[in-house]
Amino acid sequence: MWFSLKLPVSIALSLLLFSLLGCGEKTVVASGSTKSEQSQTCIDCHQSVISPVTGKVIVEEWKLSHHNTSNAAGCADCHEPEQGHPTGCNLCHGGQPVGSSPHVSNNPDRDKKCDKCHSAANGLFPTGARRAHYVQTAAAVAFGGYTASYVSTNYIGNCRKCHNPHDPTSQIEYNRAWAKSGHGEVTTGARTNRDFKLFGTSQPANLAFTNSSPANNPDKTPTTDQVVIAKATPVCVRCHTTTGYINFVNSGFVRLDPFGSNTDKTKEVTGCDACHTSYAFNRRAVTRVTIYYNFSGVTQVSTGNPGGHAKILNNAVVFPDLGTSNLCIPCHAGRGIGSEITTLSTMGVDFSNLNSPSSHDFTGAGLLTAKSGYQFAGKEYVTGVGASTGHDTAGLSNGKGPCITCHMNKSTKSDSHTFKPVIHGSAFPLYTSNRTWAQVYSVPADPKLQALTISSITSLSCNTSGCHAGLNAAELTSDKEGYISALAVLNKWVRLVRNVPSQPQLAFNATTNKARLSTKWDYLGVDTGPDLMGVAFNLSTLNNEPGAYTHNPLYAKRLVYDSIHFLCTKATDPALGFNQYPKVQQFNVADAIYYLTITTAQTLETVNGVANTAVTATITPHQAEAAIKWIYGKSRAELSLSPDMAQSKRPGN
Repeated sequence: MWFSLKLPVSIALSLLLFSLLGCGEKTVVASGSTKSEQSQTCIDCHQSVISPVTGKVIVEEWKLSHHNTSNAAGCADCHEPEQGHPTGCNLCHGGQPVGSSPHVSNNPDRDKKCDKCHSAANGLFPTGARRAHYVQTAAAVAFGGYTASYVSTNYIGNCRKCHNPHDPTSQIEYNRAWAKSGHGEVTTGARTNRDFKLFGTSQPANLAFTNSSPANNPDKTPTTDQVVIAKATPVCVRCHTTTGYINFVNSGFVRLDPFGSNTDKTKEVTGCDACHTSYAFNRRAVTRVTIYYNFSGVTQVSTGNPGGHAKILNNAVVFPDLGTSNLCIPCHAGRGIGSEITTLSTMGVDFSNLNSPSSHDFTGAGLLTAKSGYQFAGKEYVTGVGASTGHDTAGLSNGKGPCITCHMNKSTKSDSHTFKPVIHGSAFPLYTSNRTWAQVYSVPADPKLQALTISSITSLSCNTSGCHAGLNAAELTSDKEGYISALAVLNKWVRLVRNVPSQPQLAFNATTNKARLSTKWDYLGVDTGPDLMGVAFNLSTLNNEPGAYTHNPLYAKRLVYDSIHFLCTKATDPALGFNQYPKVQQFNVADAIYYLTITTAQTLETVNGVANTAVTATITPHQAEAAIKWIYGKSRAELSLSPDMAQSKRPGN
């Protein structure tokens, strides 16, 4: 009997002891010298947990990170569980573990735990990266000395917008490549010249004037004047900030709301989450893009415009569906488009005193799809020899589209996020030290992309049997030199018409023969105003798009050719009388280009701070030859020997 009673008691005690081993408190941080050893207690319970974002095992992601491999941070360093976490009772009996609620940080990034090691004051970062992450008040740039930064106000507690919190290491080379791109630059004027988060409007895009100035005081600070604010509808926020871009594309391309306040000195870059929806780096889905190119200007009262106001609203332009490359269109479509000028002309607007639309900068998508430029009446721009490059359809079969296919296909995958299909070399040998660059050429003198040669082609999509087999950097450099030389020619012809005295054959006089007005476009005769404005528009558009010679070569050539042809034949027509200038009549573009190497005609420029200084408007023979070769595909000598009047042939004919 005794034996039969003892057996159940021993079994009961054993069961009790066994159950208590799984109950009660555990040590949060295991013993050990490494973060991996210290995290083992956490791993024992969470080793199979799947990330709801990446779909991968979280523990395995952490093992790949520098947090583990460099013995930098374990589970408890970031999640900060309370002592005794977890109490084991709830594992069997349910309910909330003992302790505060929550007793562990489920989202350390949201709870700003990253600041423990990566703060603005003394955080751990690779060389230079801390300065880029946090706003710097001592940096010598515009707008009160404040740079843009990765951790701007909307990104505090949002490191996961660019980093996988469990494995920020495996994709870090993509982050570093992006930081070298224009999207990640923190000191460029595209980020610092204005407080762009405030440069939006509550008006929808179809009612916002894309040429509107921001609601500013004279010193460029935001105004509180409600009358000024009501009239201003700037659209800058859609491209100069990530928040504005996301609002714009997620709203069907209509939201342009400003955000933040003028007491917040942080400024955004174009961050990872502009294109990616999570730290799994899935690409954001952007539908076929519609951009509204609206315009507001004040002009003279005329028959077709009795109010003296030139306004274009609801001017929607629908771009081709470029698949995932739709991501790029909203910020590379431009703020203005050449057809606005045609619309103003159709409205009967007076061009004797009118501001012009402007395409703004880097309008690659607009030029690729042949939508940006001012197109002369009766001229063809999308067909002809060389019109079909395949650039606008590249990558459509796999959904990536042309922008991603050409700019992001690299042998080293992370290099894709520099967004550059080429590597640039030294500056073109076109410079001269005795003139400012803007007076002699049409691109900046400092080492920006427009002024640099091509040292190598890095895109794997370019030099292939299906695209440009055998293409090399020397050929591309030759094309680029021809392109910027042609723009230098166009620049000089524009200045020979616009940067001259009112009576160009007579010397400038500040009282009796003032400089021509920049808002007057009809100096070359009745009904020529729209075309002269269109020429200036084309020059500005192409000057600010360094890749037009590759994006859509024939379209770019025709815009340049038609613009030069209009200027050289109209401005030198003897029928203009005293307004004929230069006085040597021109009949074709090739001769008009070469004429600029020998002319004594002058333009009025600002030299060393002195306005209206007369400058002889010549270019170098080397430039002239490069421009002719790019436009015609032949040298000037070859053109003169052609029996078919080749110098009068339009590109692509």
